[in-house]
Amino acid sequence: TAEITELHEKIDDVASSISDAEADLKKAKDVRADEAANFASEEKELMEAISSIERAIATGMKPAASFAQKSSTQGVMQVLRTMIDASALNSYDSIKLTSLLQNARDDDLGDDDSLDGVDRSAPIEALEDLREKASSQLRDARNSESESRHAHELLAASLKDKIDVDKKELG
Repeated sequence: TAEITELHEKIDDVASSISDAEADLKKAKDVRADEAANFASEEKELMEAISSIERAIATGMKPAASFAQKSSTQGVMQVLRTMIDASALNSYDSIKLTSLLQNARDDDLGDDDSLDGVDRSAPIEALEDLREKASSQLRDARNSESESRHAHELLAASLKDKIDVDKKELG
């Protein structure tokens, strides 16, 4: 009778261990799914921001005063809004670039289209810096996603192995 009681306790312990491991595996899968969704969203935003910045840079590199044209400046301002919304710009970068673009827009609205005294390379340089920051954030996000996916795979394999061992012990 004592032996039967001991075996029942062992069965209960192993069954509980299996149940706990299965619950942990389910939680790990749920967390991983959330992480993957967050990464996909972040990657999409960063790729869109980089693409927008690259288009703005290409527009700014056209000859003459095309960068200061109202439509170009508005396009770059839209890029800034997107970058700010995606938190790819810190406040200082945002203020600095907005100021540069505002100067370009003010010059565009003035009577003199020659842009004398305006450093047309400053907004382009600022955009190139932003592109590099966004690219760096994208690389970091991708590396983090890879590490997270790998850690999940290791945890899932470990939990599945534990479940298999415990089931064999019951069988």
